[in-house]
Amino acid sequence: MYNVDYNKCMSSSLERLVTCDPYSNTQQFRWTSENRILNTFTKKCLGVGSKTVGRTLQWLKCQDDNVLQKWECHGDTLLGLKNESLYLAVMAGVPVISKSNGTKSKWTIHGTLNSICSKPYEGIVQTSQSELWTGLNKLDVTSGWQWSNGQPLRYLKWLSGYPTTQPGYNCGVLKNAFGSEWSNAPCSEKHGYVCQRGHSVPSLPPVVNTGFCHSPWIPYSGNCYLLHRNKKTWLQARESCLREGGDLLSIISKEEQSFVITQLGYLKTDELWIGFNDRKTQMLFEWSDQSSVPFASWEVREPSHSALHAEDCVLMRGEEGKWADDVCEKKYGFVCKKPTSSKASNNDTAVTSPGCKTGWTRYGYYCYMAGSETKTFEEAKQMCQKADSELVDISSRVENAFLVSLVGARPEKYFWIGLSNLKDLHSFEWTNSNKVPYTHFNAGMPGRKQGCVAMTTGLVAGLWDVLSCSNKEKYICKQRADGLVTTLAPSTASPLGCPEDWTSLVSRDFCAKYFNVPSNQMKTWDEALDFCREIGGDLLSIHHEADIPWKQGGVYPAWIGYRMYDPTVGFVWSDDSSSSYQSWATDEPNNLNNIENCVEMRISYWDSDGAWNDVNCEDKKDWYCQIRKGKTPKEVNITDPYYNETEDGWIQFKGSQYYVSHYSALAVQDARAFCKKSHGDLVVISDQDERVFLWHQAKNSHNDLIIGLTVDLDGTYQWIDGSPIVFQAWETNQPAFKNSEERCVKMTTSQGLWETINCGDEYNFACKRSQSPPVNTTVAPTQEPKGGCAPEWKNFAGKWRSYYWTKHHYSSERECVFMGKPSSSDFGKWVASDCNSTQGFICSRDVDPAIASVPTEVPTTFVKLGNSSFKVIQENLTWSEAKGRCEKEGAHLASIRDLISQAYLELQIYRAKQPLWIGLSSAQTNGYFLWANNWPMSMEKWASSEPRPNRPCAYMDIGGEWKTTFCNETYYSVCEQTTDVPPTIPAQHPGNCPKEEDDSPLRWIPFKDSCYAFVTDMKSWSRAARLCMTWGASLVSIRDEDEQKFIERNLMVLDSYKDFWIGLFHNQRGHWLWSDNTVVDYTNWADENDYEDEYRGYSWNPDCGLIDSKSKKWKKQHCDYSHFSFICKTAKVISPTIKAKQEGPEPHRINVGLAVFLSIAVIGILGALAFMYYRNSNRPLLPTFENPMYNNRDAAYSDSKDNKTLISNIEITE
Repeated sequence: MYNVDYNKCMSSSLERLVTCDPYSNTQQFRWTSENRILNTFTKKCLGVGSKTVGRTLQWLKCQDDNVLQKWECHGDTLLGLKNESLYLAVMAGVPVISKSNGTKSKWTIHGTLNSICSKPYEGIVQTSQSELWTGLNKLDVTSGWQWSNGQPLRYLKWLSGYPTTQPGYNCGVLKNAFGSEWSNAPCSEKHGYVCQRGHSVPSLPPVVNTGFCHSPWIPYSGNCYLLHRNKKTWLQARESCLREGGDLLSIISKEEQSFVITQLGYLKTDELWIGFNDRKTQMLFEWSDQSSVPFASWEVREPSHSALHAEDCVLMRGEEGKWADDVCEKKYGFVCKKPTSSKASNNDTAVTSPGCKTGWTRYGYYCYMAGSETKTFEEAKQMCQKADSELVDISSRVENAFLVSLVGARPEKYFWIGLSNLKDLHSFEWTNSNKVPYTHFNAGMPGRKQGCVAMTTGLVAGLWDVLSCSNKEKYICKQRADGLVTTLAPSTASPLGCPEDWTSLVSRDFCAKYFNVPSNQMKTWDEALDFCREIGGDLLSIHHEADIPWKQGGVYPAWIGYRMYDPTVGFVWSDDSSSSYQSWATDEPNNLNNIENCVEMRISYWDSDGAWNDVNCEDKKDWYCQIRKGKTPKEVNITDPYYNETEDGWIQFKGSQYYVSHYSALAVQDARAFCKKSHGDLVVISDQDERVFLWHQAKNSHNDLIIGLTVDLDGTYQWIDGSPIVFQAWETNQPAFKNSEERCVKMTTSQGLWETINCGDEYNFACKRSQSPPVNTTVAPTQEPKGGCAPEWKNFAGKWRSYYWTKHHYSSERECVFMGKPSSSDFGKWVASDCNSTQGFICSRDVDPAIASVPTEVPTTFVKLGNSSFKVIQENLTWSEAKGRCEKEGAHLASIRDLISQAYLELQIYRAKQPLWIGLSSAQTNGYFLWANNWPMSMEKWASSEPRPNRPCAYMDIGGEWKTTFCNETYYSVCEQTTDVPPTIPAQHPGNCPKEEDDSPLRWIPFKDSCYAFVTDMKSWSRAARLCMTWGASLVSIRDEDEQKFIERNLMVLDSYKDFWIGLFHNQRGHWLWSDNTVVDYTNWADENDYEDEYRGYSWNPDCGLIDSKSKKWKKQHCDYSHFSFICKTAKVISPTIKAKQEGPEPHRINVGLAVFLSIAVIGILGALAFMYYRNSNRPLLPTFENPMYNNRDAAYSDSKDNKTLISNIEITE
C-alpha cells in the first residue's frame, strides 16, 4: 500500500510509513471478505478505534460485522471507511483517518498506478482437487451467468477459451490447477465443491419516494431518472448525464430494475447505456457513480467480454432490460440518474396515474393498489371486489416486473394474487379468468400442492408460492383505468387443421404427435427438443387435461417439454408458456440422486391420465412434439446414432473401441478374461460423455454392466488397469462396500451410476481397448543419440524425454507443471499450476554431436545426502560379504528411509546398470525384515508379489524396485554412513482384553499389546474380516517371530482345523497389505511347491493370506471362493491403575507362591486329561453358538447355520 505523496509504504507497524520492500512479509496486504483489508504478517484486519478525525490506525481481530474495519475506494486513489467521508491519509508520517482527500490521501499498489481496489477479494481455496464446483451458473434460461446465493456477478476470472457455449455447460467450475480460474461444465458432472456461509446479499433500505425532480425527470425512491434515445458512445453519454447533474444509471435492486423498464417509457426495442463498466479494473465491473453493487441482471450468455476483452461498458436491452457488455465506442441511447432535490419548484414532475383513483398506480391500461391490511385469500378477493376490482391477474413478465417495483421492497413477505387451484388440483385459474398465459412459480412450486398463490418480496421478489388459502397476507387489486376506449376483439378466423398423423389439441391452437421409435433411435431430452424445433415446433407443453393426446399414447414413457433448469425457480416449459396445469404421478417429482431435471409422460389405453415423472435428462426415450395449427412440419429423417464398428464387432467411440455383452452374464474375473482375449480390459470411464455413452449401451441390453473399477479391502478404489481416477459417478450411499465383500463395481441401467457388487456375482459387462497398431507390427527400436553436453549441463539418456498427462486433461487447456519440492507432500511428483506462478526450473536440450560424450560414472567415494552418505561398491558380493565390506569402511549396508535416498540410489543403478544389495534382511530376525543398522522400515518399494517366501535378503533392481532373493547371490552393493540414531522401541504390555459378556461366546487371549480370538467356523476372507470388525477387531496381522510363535502354539490345540485366515490381502497394485493398515515387514510364506494339489488351479488368482495349522506357514487363497476358520486381533484396553496401600510386610510370600504353582500344575494335568478324552471321543472341544448378528436376511451370504466355535480361557505367556 503505497502513499504517493510520501513515497513510502504501509507496514505491520502502524506508527509510521516505511521504505517500500515488495519482498517484506510485513508489507503484504490483501482484500478479504466483507470489505476488510488483511495484513498477511499479523493475520489481522486494518481498522480504527472510532470515527474520529485524526484517529490512528490499529490492527483488529477480523470481524465481518465491525464497521470500523470496512473500507472502500473512492475514485482511483482514495481509500476510506465504508459509507463514511473519512479517508486514509498521512500526517507527520503517521497513517490516520482524515476528512482530507488531497495528495496525502492518495494510495496505489506499489510499483503500479493501480488503485488499492484493483486487486479485489477472491475466495482462497487450498485443496488437492483440481476442479471444484462454485455457485456460478446460468440455469435460468432467461438470464445470463449468476451466483447461486444471489450475489451479483461483477467479477470475472474465466480461463482462456471459456465460458464455452456448448449446450448443457451451465455450471461454473474453479480450476484449482490454473490459478483458480473458471471454466463451465455440465452440471451433472461430479466434482468437489466450495461452500460459503454468511450474509450473501446486503439488505437494502425500503423504497421511499422523497424529494423532487424537475420535469421531465421521473422520481423513484429518492432519485430522478431520464431516458435519452439520442445515440452516443458510453463516455459521451456519461458526460451528458454529468452536465445534467447526474451520472449514467446505476441499478441497485430488482425493484429499481423493474421501475426502469415499466415506468420510464422503456421499449423492448431499446438499447441503452447504463453506468456499469470495467474500464478501471479489467474483469471487475462497477458503477460509474461509485454506487455499491448488490444486484445484477445479465442477459443470456452474458457477460461475454468478447472482442479481445474490449467489451468494457454495459447496456440494457430486450423486453426485460437485461444487461450485456459491449464495446464502449459504440453508440446507443442511455439513461441518466441523479438524486432528488430537497426543494420543490414550479417545474417539478408530478407523479400521476391518470384514470386511476387516489392511492392507485397506473401501468399500461390498468390501475393497481396494494391492500393495507392482511386478509385470507377469500377476504382479499372480496375487498378487491368492493373496490370494483379483482385480485390481480398477471399476464406477462413485464407486468410481473412492475408489481415487483410496486411491492418487492416492502417488509411483508407475501401479497395475494388472484391465482389458485382450489377447484382442481391439476389446474390453476385466475379469479376472473380460466386462461393463464403466464406463471412465475418459486422453487418446488407448485408440486402437488393445492391452495392459493401469493407473490414473494425481498431477495426472491416476484416469485410465486402456493400457500394455504386461510393464511392472512396483504394483497394486490387490479382494475381497468378510466377513460379507455374499449376495442372489440378481432374476429376469430376459421379453425385450421393439423397435418396427417398429428392430433388436434382441444384447448389450444396446436397439434401434437407421439414419436414412437425403435430403442436405437430414442433421444435424450435435449436431442428431442432439437428435433421438435427443427421440424418447426417444440416439445409438447400441457395446460389442460384436454391437451393430453391420449389417442397417440404408447406403452413407453415419452419426453414432454417440462424441465427444471434452475433449482431456485423450478420446472418451466421449453416453449416459455405458463405452468398452469400439472399431472404428477404419486410421490413425484422426487429428483432421485439430484439428477432428475426433465419430465416424461406415460399414456396408455388403460390409463389415459398422462402421469408425469421427473427423470435424468440424458436418458433416451420416445417424445411428443407440438406444432401450431396450419403449419406444415419440416421433413426430418430420424436416424440411428452411427458408430463405426470393427471387424470383430467392437463399437468405436471417441478414439477407443468398446464391446458390451448384451446377452452373456459373467463374474468379474471371467468377464475380464473375455476382454483380455480380444486385447482389451474391463472398461475404464474417464469422463461424463463416456459414462453416458456406456449407459445408453446398458439400457439397450436392459442389464447392469460390470466396469473395471475395484474396491480394495482398505476401502480405497482404483481402475483395474491402474489408470488414475479422474471421474466418478456413484449412486447415493455408494460405494457401500457391504460386509467387506463388495469389491467390484457395476453401472446401473436406471441412471447409469455406479454401485459396488460381490465380484462373484454375474452381470453383463463392458470391455474397452485403445486404437493400437496391428498385433504383428513391431515398433522400431530407439537409439540413443550420440554427442555430449556443455560444461554446465548434465547428460541423461542423451535426450529430453517427453511426458503426457493422463486422460482427464483437455488438450486445449494451457497447463504448466512443476516438480514438488522436498518440503511438500508432492515431493518428486508433477503438479499442474498457474503458468504465472514463480518456480525454479530445469532446461533440457538434445546433446550436441560436436561435443565429445563424457561417460557418466558412479561415484567411488561417499556422497553426502542429508544426514547420510552413500557409496556404491562396484564388486559382485554376497549379501553377507557386502555387509562386512561396508562395516570395514565404518558404514552399514544402506537403509532407505525416504524418497530422496530412494531417488538417488535409483540414479546410481541407472548408471551402474547393475542391481544393488541394500541393508534389508530377515535372515537374522526369523522372517521380520529389518535394516542392517537396526532401523525399522518406514517406507517400502516392493515389486509386485514381493517379499517372496524363503528369500531373506533384499536388493534394489534396475527399475528401482525392491526384491528378495537368496543371500548367496552376488550383486553390487551400497553402503551408508549416517549420524541418525535408530529409535529404541520398548515392548509395551499393559492393558486388558475386551470384557467378556455373559451372553457372548467370544474368549480373548492376551499376548503382549494385543488380544486374539481363534474362530473355528468357516467363512470367506471377506466375511471373516467383517465379523472381526463387528467385534471391534480385525483379522490378525503378524508382526514378528514372537507373534508367529504365539499363533503357532495356539494352533497346536486346534490341529483338527486345517487353515486359518489371517489379515493379509493382495491389492490391485500388486502389494500385500495387512487389513489393519500395518506394514508388512515380517513374512512366513510357504514354498509354492508345498501347496497341496487340491488348491492348485483353484487358487488361480490368490489374493488373501491364511496360515496352515500343520506347517504354520502362510499360504495364498482366493478371498471369496474359499472358506476357512479365522483369527481376530484387537489392541488391549489401557485402564488407569491405582496402587493399593500396603499396611505392613506381606507374610508368607514364598508359601503363597508355592501354593499357586501347585494349583496351576494340578489344573494343567486335569486339563490335559480332559483334552485327550474329548479328542479321542470326537466330541466338540468347545460349545457352539448361534451368532446374534445373523438371521435369515443373511442367507445370501451363508450356506448353512452360522455357528461359531471359539477357544475359551487360554492364555499362553511368553
